[in-house]
Formats: sequence, structure tokens, C-alpha cells
Amino acid sequence: MAISAAPAVNNPAELDHESLIQLKQTLASNNPFKPNRINREQRVSLSESNLNQAIQLGLQHKKLHIPTKLTLKENLAEIKSSLQIFDSTFYLNFSIGITTIPTRNQQLTLQNMKVGQLTLPRFLLEQLSPFALQLTERYLPELILALQSVESVSIKPAALTVSYRWSQQLTEKIRSAASNLILADDEYERVKVYYQKLIEMNILNMWRNMSVTQVLYPLFSLATQQTLISNDAVAENRAAIIAIGLAISSVPPHYVFREKLRRAYLLRVTLINRRDLAKHFLISSALSVITNQALSNAVGLSKEINDSRGGSGFSFPDLLADRAGVKFAELATSNDHSARHVQRIMTNPNLAESDFMPTYNNLPESITELQFKQKYISPLHPNYLIVEEEINRRIKNSVLHKKQA
Repeated sequence: MAISAAPAVNNPAELDHESLIQLKQTLASNNPFKPNRINREQRVSLSESNLNQAIQLGLQHKKLHIPTKLTLKENLAEIKSSLQIFDSTFYLNFSIGITTIPTRNQQLTLQNMKVGQLTLPRFLLEQLSPFALQLTERYLPELILALQSVESVSIKPAALTVSYRWSQQLTEKIRSAASNLILADDEYERVKVYYQKLIEMNILNMWRNMSVTQVLYPLFSLATQQTLISNDAVAENRAAIIAIGLAISSVPPHYVFREKLRRAYLLRVTLINRRDLAKHFLISSALSVITNQALSNAVGLSKEINDSRGGSGFSFPDLLADRAGVKFAELATSNDHSARHVQRIMTNPNLAESDFMPTYNNLPESITELQFKQKYISPLHPNYLIVEEEINRRIKNSVLHKKQA
């Protein structure tokens, strides 16, 4: 009765760029690190679509490929997941119902749990609750910390609404836990080595215009040297890419490192003489290795869609830099052979930007939302896919990828 012949939830929903834009705006307006939000009661509402996107982001970040879907009903949030049993055609379908307790200031509680056709009895749920809490504390400590701020919850079909209050102490705990979302314990020291290298470079070059090759060459030279010690080219490349991403995005070092480090600024780094392309390339690379390729691509696309509604407009050159950064990171961290190949290319004394970043000639940019909808319709329309295919073709023909092939 617990085993099913078909999954209750099929493949997880794709990361939709519209939902990502909305989710980003919601999270930004509820940032716990803003001083004016401490010790003030605040409220946030998330739709069913927002919540499912957030679940997918969380699962992808944790490298968990578990089809999961959340459904909101009146005073009930139902979460369904399907796990394939090894390589067989059978599945364990889980269904968990979460509700609120009116007598306890609308706090969440587990209402029911099913595995296949089996409904777990109440006494067993009560026995499992401490175990479930231990698992959550182990794998999602940041969630446990965030829940400490919650004062009440309302579950409606339209949205889940949370009233919460950040305290200064809780905010500091969350900031500490947040660093673990970026760096795993086993790569902390390794990334710090490359970040310190960037700090050394900073002292001499902070205000000087630099090509991105002048950053990648010394860091991958260091990665090559470190590989001789660790014999792990993938881990060294990954650490170098994360360190550069932290520096180019101006993430304060105390958000990531436990020691007090100077900030490694990369203020005037350019790619094809443009700072925006350098940022797109390096941040997409770092995001790809911290999370995954699909998420990095989705985030890059959602940013361009959002830019079309104001600001600089939709830019295919920016998207080219995003995709090139993702492909660069993928090649640098896929396996030992490809990782060492990237090290050889990036430590060539004659390294050129064109080795890893194609030209953006004839790719449209500064496209307004109306122009995008008139000409390209959507990211799934053939008009858009033609440009996407051209971007992929250019990347494949770059020196970095052609020599690997």
C-alpha cells in the first residue's frame, strides 16, 4: 500500500522567469539585514506559484532532485513529493498536510501524512515530529532560524501570509547561517585562499582598468599550483570561480568568511571593454557552481526580462555573457579532464578574451518590453530561440570549447 506504480508528482515545475522576478522583489522587500526592519512587525504574502518556485530553488540549491508540489487550500498547505525506488519503476509518494492552530496564535502544525495509500496514525505523527525537527535542523538550519521570527501564519487558497518580527540577535544568527548556503564546510578554506589572492591583487589594481583575463590568469595559475598539492582540479577551479564571483558582486566578506578579511573589490574589470559583460560572465559562473546551470540561466534570463521594463532594456549581449559564464563554469568543474583543460587554456601567457567569450556583434540590446513582445514574443517563441541558438553556436566555436571537443 505504501508503494505506487506511478509518481504523484512528475517533473518539478520549470523555473519561470516571471515568478523569479516576483519572488526576488518579495524577498528584497523583506530583507532581514536592513536596520529599519529590526524589531518591527512585518507581513509577507506568497502565492502558491511563489512558494513552488521557492521550493524548487531550495531543492536545486541542495542538489536534491525530488519532484515536489505545494497546494494551498483553506487553512491547509498540502505538500506532495515522489521518490523513485532506486532504478525500479516503483515510487514512494508522500503527502503532508500542514495547518494552523488558532489557540496557539496561528502557529503551524502537522495535520496528516500519507505514504502511498497509507495514512500515518496521529500517535505515530507525534512520535515522528521530534525526528523531523532534528532532520530539519541538520539540513535546513537557516529555516529553523527563520521560523523563530514567525508570530502568526494564515493559509488561504490565494496566498500564505506570515506575520514576523526580526530581532537583532536572530538577524546575526541568520547572517552566520547564510554563509553556509554559499560555502560548504569542506571548501571554506580553499575559497579563502583565492579570495586572499584577489585582495593582494586589489592593492595594486583597484582603480586601474583591467581585462577579465588579468583576473582569471593569476587565479587559474594559482589553481594549477594548488592542484599539484590537492590533486583535485575540479575543487580548485570551483573555489577560484566562487572567489571571483564574491568579489565582482561586492558581497561583504563577513557574510561569507568567519575571519575578518578586507573586501576584494573588482571595480574596473571589463570584458570586451564593458564592465557589465564582465559582471554577467563572472557572476553567472559563480552562481552556476554554487547552485546549478539551470538556475543560473533562469536567473540571467529573468534579469534581462526585468531590465526590459525599465533601465537598460533587454540585452542579448548580456545574455551571451551569462551563457558563456555558465558554460565556462560547467567545463571548469565537470570532471578532472575538463578541469585541467580549462587550467591549461586560462594559464596560457597569450590568453585572450575571445578564447572564452565570443563577440556580441549584431546581437540586439536595449530592447524595451513592448519591442521584446512584438518581435520575440516570449523565451519559448521561435523568434527568440533563433537568437538563443546563435548564442550557443558562438560559445561552442570559442577556443575554450573547440579545443575540448
